[in-house]
Amino acid sequence: MYLILGFFAYFLISKTLFPLKLILEELKILQKKADLSLRLKPHGGKDEFDDLSRSFNVLLENIQHSVENIKQFTADASHELKTPLTIIQGEIQLAKKVDITKEELEKTLKIIDKEQKNLQDIIENFLLLAKLDKEVFHNKKAFLDKVVFDVIEQNLSHLEKKKLELKLDIEENLEIQFDEKYLFIVLSNLLSNAIKYTQSGYIKLLAKKENKKIVFMIEDSGEGIKKEDINKIFERFFRVEKARTSSMNGLGLGLSIVKKICDRFNYEITVKSIENKGSTFILKEK
Repeated sequence: MYLILGFFAYFLISKTLFPLKLILEELKILQKKADLSLRLKPHGGKDEFDDLSRSFNVLLENIQHSVENIKQFTADASHELKTPLTIIQGEIQLAKKVDITKEELEKTLKIIDKEQKNLQDIIENFLLLAKLDKEVFHNKKAFLDKVVFDVIEQNLSHLEKKKLELKLDIEENLEIQFDEKYLFIVLSNLLSNAIKYTQSGYIKLLAKKENKKIVFMIEDSGEGIKKEDINKIFERFFRVEKARTSSMNGLGLGLSIVKKICDRFNYEITVKSIENKGSTFILKEK
């Protein structure tokens, strides 16, 4: 009797754990092949083991996506870091010439200074992203109108150089739950982006309280964004194809930094854009 019960129990346990055994065998095969495009096969049981297979597949998909991003980033970073370094190296060789004139030397030093600043910007972006991934923020307050005017002052020469019209609709004393330093980074990124991609026309800045919530908006009459790119622009290291093939600098970190900061301070950022007509970025309390 006990022997029969024992055999029956062994049979039930073996049958119950059989899908798990298959999953473990498949995982060993995946590990051996080291191919992130492979997935576990569904067993059609519609039970916990099938849920486990789906969870593993989601995990593998996320890992694959991360690896692809890293590969793309490595290619972009190599190019972005190589370009200023190559220019600096060339200018140093030029400066070593015995017959170089004072004017040529001054021009060379200006180019070297500009390129080393580009390198600093790239490195600072890396450090900021790493900090945002780890830093714990405490409740802080800032005046939105003050930060807006600080950002305008920083970018005024670029606006004047392109002769862009600046339209302002800024309410005073708009106190928001935001660290002033990080708010400055967000607005500075948005304004510098608007200036970069607007060759003529205007840039409009709006800051007000709407339905008891603070709203910031920046609108431009620039190049706009393709419809298929709008949902990707806040991803790390993503740059639209036009930026990849033009002389515009950057690793595509600016807007990902903006999104990361906004998430940390419980703000939502959205974008509306029409290609060749302009873009509007809207920042709202959640």
